[in-house]
This record gives sequence, C-alpha cells and structure tokens, in this order.
Amino acid sequence: MYPAAYPRQEISNRNRTNSRSTSKYFSRELKRNVGKRGIGANSYCAKNAFRRAKVRQVNKPKLFRLTDSLKRDARLWLRKEKLSPELIAARWRKLGVDGVSHETLYTWIWEAKKSKHRILVSDNMLYLALRHGRRRRKRGNYHSTRGAIKNTVPISERPECVNLHQRIGDVEVDLMMGSKRKNLLYETLHFSR
Repeated sequence: MYPAAYPRQEISNRNRTNSRSTSKYFSRELKRNVGKRGIGANSYCAKNAFRRAKVRQVNKPKLFRLTDSLKRDARLWLRKEKLSPELIAARWRKLGVDGVSHETLYTWIWEAKKSKHRILVSDNMLYLALRHGRRRRKRGNYHSTRGAIKNTVPISERPECVNLHQRIGDVEVDLMMGSKRKNLLYETLHFSR
C-alpha cells in the first residue's frame, strides 16, 4: 500500500486500474485501517491492517445450519436408535426438515471428541455411538490354519523302518512353541548307524 500522503485516486491510478470499484476498494481499505489516535494516527500501516482484518474475520457473524434442535435430534437418534449420520441426514430430508449433511455431522462428532470446550464436552462420547464394522469370518468349509505347519506327516503315518532307527538319513524334528509364540525350541534327532 502507498503512504497516506498520496490521494486515493492517484493510488488507484498507480495500480493500473481506473475503475470505480477499485477506487471504492482503496477508499474502504483506508477508512477501515487508518488509525484515529495514538502514534500511528492518520497513517496507514499494513501490519495493523492485516491484524484488524483477521479480527474482523473471526468476529463476523456466520451462518450455523447445525442448530441446537438439530443437535438434539442427532444425539437422540445416535444414542437411542443407533442411526448412522447418513441415515440421520436422510431422515431429515424425508421429514422435510432443513438439516445438514452427514459430513457436517461427522465433523461435529469429531470436534466434540477432541475438544475440551464447555459446549462440546457433553458430546465427547458421541463417537462411541457410531456404527463401525467388524471383520467377519467366513462360514462353511473354512478351517483355521493359524499355527499349522504345512506338509507335515503325523507320527502315526510314518513308515515302520523309521521307527526302527536303522536307516541312514532319517530325521526326526520337534518344534515346541512357548506362550504367545515368543519362545521356540527346535530339536533335531539324526538317526544313523
């Protein structure tokens, strides 16, 4: 921005624009951000203008579509009827209520979970009422193979000559596992004569 010594029209001309809207923009910017009293009175400071713009942005009135009555309905349907946010949004549409989308409901639930603000603290356990899928096991001819070693031969099916320990090259292996599969004992017996 230019110093306050330049006239407003000259500032807009220096920015290569001659339109009235640009001139109005500079006029409004200077009116909002030129100090009235103190050290910086009657002069424009870009840092102060930026700070004031951020304060105006935070404090300006915003449209909140997720009202307290909608939150009350959503709480009830989440906790009592175990409806998902998608079903809640669909129910509002079916009833003709001007509700919010399921994404807004998820955002509200997530903010309530993470926040310690006094308004949201009563809803911080709402995430527990959300549906969440579980991994389903297949039914039918499904055998659990957890911990099984492939291609093993049981002792009852091994040939009689191996039991006599007379042949060279026959090996007997024992594998013992500890609790939680942490410790293993591997024992190998060679039979040779």
